[in-house]
Amino acid sequence: MSKEFDYKRVGNSKKNRKWVERYLPVSFSIFVSILLGMFSLNISHEVNNLTNNLDKFYKHPYKVRNAVSDFKLNALEIVNLWSGHSANTLSISELELTVKRKIVVLDSAFVIIKDKYLGEGEETLALLESYNSFKNYINTTDFSVDKLNHAESEFVEINLLLQDIVNKLGPIDNFASAKAKEYMSEYLIEDGFLLQKLKQLYIITIVFFGIGLYSILYLLMGKNLILYREQERFLQSIELSLVPMVIHKNGVIMQVSKEWVKQTGYSKEDIPTIEEWCRKAYGDDYMSRLEFIYKTYELETLQEDGIWTVKTKSGDEIIWRFRSGPLGDGIVFSTAINLTEEHKKQQQIENFYVEKLKLATAVDQSPASILITDTNGNIEYVNNYFTEITGYSSDEVVGLKPSILKSGFQDANYYKDLWETISSGKVWRGDLQNRAKDGTIFWELASISPITDAQGNVINYVAVKENITEKKHTQDALIKSEKKYRDVFTRSTDACLIIKDGVYIDCNKAALMALGMRSKKALIGLKPSDISPEFQEDGSRSDSGAVNKMLKATKEKHIRFEWLHKKIIGEVFPSEVMLTKIEEDDEDYFYVVWRDITERKKQEKLLKENLEEKEVLLSEIHHRVKNNLAIISGLLELQIFSAKNSKVISALGLSVQRIKTMAIIHEQMYESGDFTAISIDESLQVQIENLRKIYGVNRGKVIAVTYDLEVIKISINQAIPFGLLINELASNSFKYAFDGVEHPTLSILLHAKKDVIEFNIQDNGIGFNVDKFNNEEDSLTQNLINVFVSQLNGNLDIQSSPDKGTSVTLTFKPTLKRGSSSNL
Repeated sequence: MSKEFDYKRVGNSKKNRKWVERYLPVSFSIFVSILLGMFSLNISHEVNNLTNNLDKFYKHPYKVRNAVSDFKLNALEIVNLWSGHSANTLSISELELTVKRKIVVLDSAFVIIKDKYLGEGEETLALLESYNSFKNYINTTDFSVDKLNHAESEFVEINLLLQDIVNKLGPIDNFASAKAKEYMSEYLIEDGFLLQKLKQLYIITIVFFGIGLYSILYLLMGKNLILYREQERFLQSIELSLVPMVIHKNGVIMQVSKEWVKQTGYSKEDIPTIEEWCRKAYGDDYMSRLEFIYKTYELETLQEDGIWTVKTKSGDEIIWRFRSGPLGDGIVFSTAINLTEEHKKQQQIENFYVEKLKLATAVDQSPASILITDTNGNIEYVNNYFTEITGYSSDEVVGLKPSILKSGFQDANYYKDLWETISSGKVWRGDLQNRAKDGTIFWELASISPITDAQGNVINYVAVKENITEKKHTQDALIKSEKKYRDVFTRSTDACLIIKDGVYIDCNKAALMALGMRSKKALIGLKPSDISPEFQEDGSRSDSGAVNKMLKATKEKHIRFEWLHKKIIGEVFPSEVMLTKIEEDDEDYFYVVWRDITERKKQEKLLKENLEEKEVLLSEIHHRVKNNLAIISGLLELQIFSAKNSKVISALGLSVQRIKTMAIIHEQMYESGDFTAISIDESLQVQIENLRKIYGVNRGKVIAVTYDLEVIKISINQAIPFGLLINELASNSFKYAFDGVEHPTLSILLHAKKDVIEFNIQDNGIGFNVDKFNNEEDSLTQNLINVFVSQLNGNLDIQSSPDKGTSVTLTFKPTLKRGSSSNL
């Protein structure tokens, strides 16, 4: 019970704080607004009264007094003009015009007095009578210079008329002055009251403004404190991030993650600013990096910054892929992915390709005939020298067996021994008599080796063969003719020696040069083991091995083998040795011919290493392709999560499915180990089942799928477009075909008929307008389907009608052509 009570108390406390933070400021604002409104209404009333009094003052007594003053002044000016005071400065016409203008002013002043005067009406009528007499007298008098200068009686008359007007204006002026004083007295009283009210409003406004300002500052400080705490928590979470990350604002680094420090060695104290980071991490190129980073403060969305090489605190270089994005308030975050190991692998692969390219070039241009077969003996590769010797081109022999070269000289047991040797994982060496394309007979010294993968399984056989036709003829000639033998013995570029009683009794210059000896005396009398290392390559002793070879030559007359010789300076080198037993004058001799095969051994070793690394290379390529497809698919799925537009989400989803289709085919190709042909029946079923997991339920009803598939292989060039086409067709059926269908069913058929492959996908759905679909040139799905059908050089037939389902049939010819396709 206590736990429950504490929980409720905490909850009520949070609610109270929420009320204080949210509703108290609102209530206070409403109260202040009502109070200020009441004061404002009261002051508005007082201002209105004051305005009315001022209006009365200005509209009546004030205007009447001004009109009386104007009337007197202008009447006096008319009298002065009329009496001739301006005759010396004005002409008669100018004088008449000026007087008329003054009369107009008098008329206007009289109108104001008449309209605004609040006194007796008789006073206004009396004024009007005097004014009319004055005006008539002015208007009926003839203006002339002489008259104006000599009419004293008329001057007296007009002054009398003016005095009469002034006398009658007196009561009006007095009445207006009295009224003005009365209104002014009321205005002063109301003005004092209004000032008092305004002072009260001013004091109340200042007080409430101070209280409101304090409340707002209090709330803002509380909010700022919360924001500061949240920011601190956020920065602490960044520090614990498992990826290199930095938070910065206006060039100042706010936080770095521990992983950042771990990989670079730089702590936040080492790099307080972005400029300091750029100086240490990028060296001479720091300015361009700094300018780039400063531009990230203008970002509105996440961006890819690129791949940069970073120098660590220890002086090492790492390769990072950067991304940056805004956090608001001018704060930017940057994350990094370490690509150093991936780039090293990429460099290793590139170096591997370069080395293998060199090796391939060396093999292709080798003076020895090189041939590679699969485990069944089918030829996969021949070099240029093979073509030169046999007359067969590469295209003519690839896929065939080496038996096309047999001359019939060696019997079946000879070749049986060859196959038993290499099948057991050993190297076979021997002579082969072969027949060229034009029927020419030639001899080859062959070395055939099995190539195994990392698990020890034989994956290929490689044969390195030397054309020994001339040597064979030479050997035969030597045996038949001693004279010819001596000539060949002396001039031969191969080492030629004679053994009798187990020691050398003669040699040619080539033998001395090979051993680094200057004269025959240094060699005569030595045993074969004296010019050999203590042990041979197979671990046997050279002295006993030499004896055994001579015993074998005695039985077989002629043998061929590899042997390690040693120069006089101690350098060991491999040789190909031909040992022939000769009987002459009842004495036994051994004729020895050997050649330095150091270069050939190097080529054999490189070729073997190349084939052994084939599995490693393919594994690495598969790993990289698989990872890259997964990364692309993952990035698109992340984009789906952040997208809001349903069309964009749908389009991205289809792209993810297309990438997965390529991944399925790639995985199948790698697992099968066959990079020329793919079993599309397997990949087809995997694709359909994947789509079924995604779209296999329509309005709560499970879509049933039936299969009728034959085992069919096609080339990788056709497998990719075929798989992508199946993805488009099946996706459309799953998504759109079964709305309202009671028992949704999809059937898949794959058959081979003669030289044509037929694929059919059929549903019992709602159908659609085929003509409209074919005419949708702007449809991505329609365009993709057309492209894939074109790449297969196939035909697509679509049959559909409302409520009777849809049947799509694809036919195309299979091909096992290797290499890239021009259609892809």
